[in-house]
Parts: sequence; structure tokens; C-alpha cells
Amino acid sequence: MHQNDIPVVLVNARLSRQSFNRYRRLGRISALFFSGLTHILVQTRQDQDRFRALGVSKDRLTLAGNIKFDQPILVVDEKQKTALRTWFGVQKTDKVWIAGSTHPGEEVILGAVYHQVRQAVPGLKMIVAPRDPARSGQVADAMAREGTRPVLLSHTRQNPVNTPVMVLDCLGVLAGAYSVCDVAFIGGSLVPCGGHNPLEPAVFKKPIVFGPHMTDFLGIATLLLENKAACQVPDRDGLAQALQAFLLQPDLAGETGSRAFSVCCENTGAVDRTLDTLAGLGLVDAHE
Repeated sequence: MHQNDIPVVLVNARLSRQSFNRYRRLGRISALFFSGLTHILVQTRQDQDRFRALGVSKDRLTLAGNIKFDQPILVVDEKQKTALRTWFGVQKTDKVWIAGSTHPGEEVILGAVYHQVRQAVPGLKMIVAPRDPARSGQVADAMAREGTRPVLLSHTRQNPVNTPVMVLDCLGVLAGAYSVCDVAFIGGSLVPCGGHNPLEPAVFKKPIVFGPHMTDFLGIATLLLENKAACQVPDRDGLAQALQAFLLQPDLAGETGSRAFSVCCENTGAVDRTLDTLAGLGLVDAHE
């Protein structure tokens, strides 16, 4: 690209601590990896500082924010919520916990946490949504061996059943399903998989819990935590305690969920800042 005089811009960039340390071990040579980039638009000030420490000049860096905050807000109306509750077999007195985008090794832990929390919250329902729906059958079998008997929601769509534990094995449903939960857990965070996007439940003003491994969404997770809009737990016991607190204290859950939604609204604009920067570099036409 450099030899053909084609500008290259890195957009929505982040540099994890692990990657930063790897580049830093190369010393001055690390700067060569970024020398061909015309500009880098980073998500957070920490990312900006790390690129600077690796030799990227200040004039080639812009703090633009995270484009994920500019994702369209999903709207789920009352009719759609009613349909979801019917499909999930949710009764008026039930509480619903959704564990979204889970990874291998995580579901068995969640099953144990469910049994623990259900002792304090008898009407609790758990919906587990594996990151890879193709694993759903394996997930259900593994949880069954540990004493939990989940049903696959694809099998109950036409004939809903009232069951306490479900596995969401249908594509394109999870984001909207968060609208009917009482608390959301972000998968890939109890096991070292980097976590997933916590903004999906945040747009529905839901309290969010995640584990210690949120490196792939560190900027968003940090903002939520700084604004008391999410709860990070170290392990299984911490998860059980956090879930129980939110499920038994509606005011706490409501306040935390509202703060999460505010974080979503207050951090938009990364797309506009990105386009403004590209326009300033003469790479795109100025936009209104």
C-alpha cells in the first residue's frame, strides 16, 4: 500500500496490554510496524498512550472513541416483549437471568451459580445463550450432567413450556431477549476469552454483570464500572452474590441499568469524529 501511495488508516483501534508488551519488547523496531499507517484513530486515551510509547507520532493519532457506542439502539415494543415472555415461559412472578455469548467451560459454572441463587430467588429462570449456537446441544448435555435439565428454545418456539433453565440456540434473538431479563451476564468473561459487548443489555437499562476477563471490551467495561453502571466479579461466588443483590433489590437493579443506558447515550459520536478526521486528512468528502 505504501509503495503504491495508498493511504491506510486504522479505525476504532485498540492496543491491549498483552499486544503492547509484545511490541515493546522489540524496542525501536516496533515503530516500523506502524510506519506505513497514515493515521490511527484510537478508542481510548490508554490506547493513544500505548501507541505513542511505541513511537507513533502525536500528529498521526486521534482519540475518536469507540464506534460500538454508535450502534443503532434496538427497539423492542411491548408486543414483541410479550411474545418473548410467552416463548420463554415467563410468568408474572418470575425473575429472568440471561447469560449471553457464553464459552466452553463457562456454562457448567453458570448452572452451579443458578442453583445457588435460586435458593434465595425461587422464581428464577436462566437463559444461557452460547456464543456459538452450534454448541447448544453439547451445552445442554453438559449442564444436565451437573444436575440442570435445560431445554433448547428452538424446540419450544411453537409450543412454549414453563421450564426454569433454557438454552437459546437461535441466531439473531439474544439482543432483543435482553429486553425481558432482570439481569444480564456477559459471557466469555468468567473464562479467559476477552468478554463480549455489554452495550446490548445496557440499551434496555438492564443491570450488567461480567467476570474478570473483559480485555476485548476493556474501554467499555471500564466506563461502565467508573459510572457504577455494571458489576465486575472475580469468580463464581462473586457472580452469585451480584446476581442475588440485583434480583432481590429492584431499586439497585433499576438505578444500575439506568446508569448503563446513560453511558451508552453519553459516549456516542465516534463515527462523526472518525469521518471528521478522515475529511481533515483529505481522504473523504466533508460530511454534514
